[in-house]
Parts: sequence; structure tokens; C-alpha cells
Amino acid sequence: MIPRLKTGAFILVSLALAFIFRAALGHPMWVMTRGMVPSLFDGDLVWVSSTTPVLGDVVKVQFDSEPGVYRVVGMEGQQIEIADGVLLVDGQPVQEDGSKTEAAPGVDCTVREVPTSKSQINARTFWVVPGGQQAATRVPRGHVYVLGDHRGVAGDSRPWGAIRTEQIKGVVGRILWSWDNCETTPRWQRIGKSIE
Repeated sequence: MIPRLKTGAFILVSLALAFIFRAALGHPMWVMTRGMVPSLFDGDLVWVSSTTPVLGDVVKVQFDSEPGVYRVVGMEGQQIEIADGVLLVDGQPVQEDGSKTEAAPGVDCTVREVPTSKSQINARTFWVVPGGQQAATRVPRGHVYVLGDHRGVAGDSRPWGAIRTEQIKGVVGRILWSWDNCETTPRWQRIGKSIE
């Protein structure tokens, strides 16, 4: 009887410590979308920290069925618009001078060169695949506006509208591991990369 109590107590303490660790420090998460290329690839394992997000952060968003990963481009009260593929926050473009092509994995396991534009939000500099349209909209109180960095393929706030802040479950900070499902090899150059 005593060994069973010890085992049960050990399991309960372990579960409690795991819950505290996850709540205080964060947790890993697999990225399973092409909507954040070139920042994140399908097959990246990222660390999601339990910190409060700010404008420009890449965040984990929890929906009813599954989580997603997006960039916060608008906070409550801000006006968001996409005109001719250019994101405007409060009427100011976030794209800067600078463009390049980046190799990105496609659905059919082919690697395609995609045009990217340099962007900056709240001192975060990152690259996006521009595209799409969005009529000017104001972010309501208690909400944020999120976009994928690959605007042509991402499902994000453009069709859904702004999301509630309580749906954000952490900030993506670093790639822990990256696996190419097509080549069945690690993407060594992505491992340890910090997410801007």
C-alpha cells in the first residue's frame, strides 16, 4: 500500500511541476503551416514563452480545435489596411526599402523562390511575402490583428477579423529544431534561429 501511495504522490507532484513549468516558462510547439514563411517553415519546432505579447511579436493563437502561429500587426485602437499588398498601420506603411527572394518549401515538396519585402514593426525587422488586400479596419478593444508573414497563403485576421487577446497563448522566440518532411533531413541552418 505504501509503495502505491509513493508512486501516486510522485505522479501528482510531477504533473503539478510540469503545469507550473509550462505556465511560468513556456513550452515547445510544432509549426504546421506555410503561412509564416520565411520566418517559420512547416516542420519547425519552436519555443513558445509565457510572456505578454507586444506589437510585432510572433504568437501562438489558440482556436477551438487547434493552435496557429501569426504575427501581431495591430493592437486595440489601431487602424489596419493592406493596399496593393502593402501593410499600413495607422496609415503608415511598415514595408521598408529592401527586397530579396527566399527559398521556401511548397505543398508539393518543391522549393520555390518567393519575393520578400523587408518590414519593421515596433523595432522588429523581418521579411514578408507581400500580398492581399484589406479595407481599413480599426482593431476593437480587447483584440489584436494578426497576419501570416506569407500573405498569399495565410489564413489570418483578414477573413476572420481581429482576435481576442485571451486567445494568445504565448510568444514564439526561437526555433529549437527543424525537420524537412520532404527531404526527411534536419534543416541544420534553422536550428537555434531567433524569431524577429
